Amino acid sequence: SGPKNELLPGIFFAGFMAIAFAGGAYYLPDSLKNVETPASADILRGKWEPKFEKALGDALPVGTASRDFWGHLEYTAFGQGRKGVVVGSDGWLYTAEEFSCPAGHAGNLRDNLDYISKTAAALAAKNVRVAVALVPAKSRVLPEHLGANRLPACRTGLYDAIHQYLRRHDIPVTDMLAVMNGRPTQDDLYLKTDTHWSQTGAQLGATAVADAVHASYPGLQLPPDRFTSS
Repeated sequence: SGPKNELLPGIFFAGFMAIAFAGGAYYLPDSLKNVETPASADILRGKWEPKFEKALGDALPVGTASRDFWGHLEYTAFGQGRKGVVVGSDGWLYTAEEFSCPAGHAGNLRDNLDYISKTAAALAAKNVRVAVALVPAKSRVLPEHLGANRLPACRTGLYDAIHQYLRRHDIPVTDMLAVMNGRPTQDDLYLKTDTHWSQTGAQLGATAVADAVHASYPGLQLPPDRFTSS
């Protein structure tokens, strides 16, 4: 009975794939149009298979449904998000990038800041004016919704360090963190389940940047424009 039982998972998998292929047959032609005809060398080196695999996965109806099902189950049952998502409290979501401490982060920061100052100097030599809008991470503006999550040590002073560097090198900078913290509430500045500003946050940011640019470059004439949001 042992060998027979060992065949059951394989039989089930083969049946599952047959159903999936049958269900996706209507979708395969359109989804695979952009997958180029493979060259033998690409097949041997494994360059073509990932493209076909992705196109096939996107084509099968069971793919999206199953990902959505397991994502919903993980979130509701265990309070966990998909890869790249950090679940805070009261339904607030953050990106894992805000909590990362990559290897060599201190050296990377020095290199990036040095690149900014050199770029600003090169542009100034060509009479191009520079203004930086320093955007804080959502977790820095809204730490009260982090739940049990905490910013790692490499991130806690990052915003202030960059802001001070720019000021020392006489690079005009809009301190968006101070602007956002200056409001009675910050809950309406970011989308609750996304990392981007809301319309309110975007309008606040645009106004703050415009004010900072005019303050840094008196007499600068910028063409007026009107914007509407819906």
